[in-house]
Amino acid sequence: MLTREAKTTIVRELVAALRGDPGLFFVDYRSVASQSMRTLRERLRAHGGVLQVVKKTLLRRALADAGLAEPALPVWEGQTAVVYGFSDAAAAAKILRIFRKELEVSRGETAFSLRGGILGPQLLGPNDLETLALLPTRPELLAQFAGVLVAPLSALAFVLASPVSGFVQVLRARTVSQEEKGLS
Repeated sequence: MLTREAKTTIVRELVAALRGDPGLFFVDYRSVASQSMRTLRERLRAHGGVLQVVKKTLLRRALADAGLAEPALPVWEGQTAVVYGFSDAAAAAKILRIFRKELEVSRGETAFSLRGGILGPQLLGPNDLETLALLPTRPELLAQFAGVLVAPLSALAFVLASPVSGFVQVLRARTVSQEEKGLS
């Protein structure tokens, strides 16, 4: 049983995390082995995220104190853990989705599910988290953007270099033909 001070500390830490980055995902972790949960925590930690099992009453209090909307009823059913503090929401959702798929493959059952979340002022359902997980991460988007910026420049360089390279090839062919005529 948690003491009042411990509960207050948990709520204070959650409120601070939610105010700093108001992104929060809810997951159902029933029947997931502790080693698997440890693996998931490590993966999330690598992206700045935290997976924490919190009493639902404390979580409700933290959401209210942080000024965030309370999600719909299915989030509060069963064993619920929260994921927060991530720097890239798409990366965190992708990690959760991949973890769920790995459990499905290894166990043949869905023991871990995405329940929903809060991202900024927006409440997300399970389908919204799936969609978010399919989006490219921030580094992938930046790489795609860089590719879009570089493509016209490389095409321009090719077009500008084409006449010069063509002229050089004509001169080389002319030199070779002159040498052949001179040698014959």
